[in-house]
Amino acid sequence: MKLLDVTQTAKRLSVSESTVRRMITDPDCPLQACRLHKGCLRVLEPSIDALISARMVEKAVS
Repeated sequence: MKLLDVTQTAKRLSVSESTVRRMITDPDCPLQACRLHKGCLRVLEPSIDALISARMVEKAVS
């Protein structure tokens, strides 16, 4: 399972790093973080893909 840092995740989602940090703490957001090492925040790549898919479905419906 690939892990991306906050900067890479922000670029992939076209949002700011602070938005990524907020999304991780939101229970309704599919974005999931792995906090294996203290102070190191990595985002699970499959959760990024799930969020992108959800966004595309949302745009298609509206």
